[in-house]
Amino acid sequence: QQTTSPQHNQNKQHPTKNVKRNDDDDGDDDDDDGDDDDNNDTDNSISESSIAFANEWNNRKVQIRGVGGTIRVERGTVNVTTTSNSSQHHPNANFQSHFVIRASKEFPGTIAFEVVEEDRDDNDDNDDNYKKRYLTVNMYGDAPRQDAAQALGAVPDVLADTIPFIVDFAIGRPSGETNFEGTGFHYSPMTAATTPSGATTPTKLQLFTLEVPTPRRTSSSFGIRSLFGSYWRSQHWDKVVSQSPHMLSDETWHLQRVG
Repeated sequence: QQTTSPQHNQNKQHPTKNVKRNDDDDGDDDDDDGDDDDNNDTDNSISESSIAFANEWNNRKVQIRGVGGTIRVERGTVNVTTTSNSSQHHPNANFQSHFVIRASKEFPGTIAFEVVEEDRDDNDDNDDNYKKRYLTVNMYGDAPRQDAAQALGAVPDVLADTIPFIVDFAIGRPSGETNFEGTGFHYSPMTAATTPSGATTPTKLQLFTLEVPTPRRTSSSFGIRSLFGSYWRSQHWDKVVSQSPHMLSDETWHLQRVG
């Protein structure tokens, strides 16, 4: 059951406290494969199933659909939004909605979602100035903030009173008890970012694991989990992808093969 959500932006939390989560998946017919893997742990261990999924989906071109629609990237920007219209049937020159899954060699079992630049010349791969773009999340949470503060505290040239400002700038805070959905959410939207200068592979903010949701509607339905334990979440009232501490219907995504 889903209720209509009022307008919302990342700087102002949703004012309605009795909003019910969307209980529908991506519209596909039920095809439960019987998997009942427990994916509620929040450590950084990579399961054998995630390793198998990464190998299975490596180099496949996909569209990514959730309860809020298909993920797409606005051309020429880092903006990632969702739309209810599939670009396969409703092409839009202003957006890109195809991604190639790249399995990481450095971190087996993790994957990145490379944005397919439809108008890119194939020779760009040999261009040192060409930078690939990947779907990217923001780091947030109490544990990463504490780790960062401790690391900064060990740097002799960093003044103690500047550490909180650096941490606040670099790492977001999770939602608190007064949030309409509870604790552990982060509403800064996903972006499509290039890798930092000098980097040749996706960063840890661009690497994810595929997890089995419960119930699982189709064999291509997954929860997509960051290395920091958060899940991609369809923030459907704003048409963006944010992050959640758990994997329910809003955190279930369907990978639709393209081509």
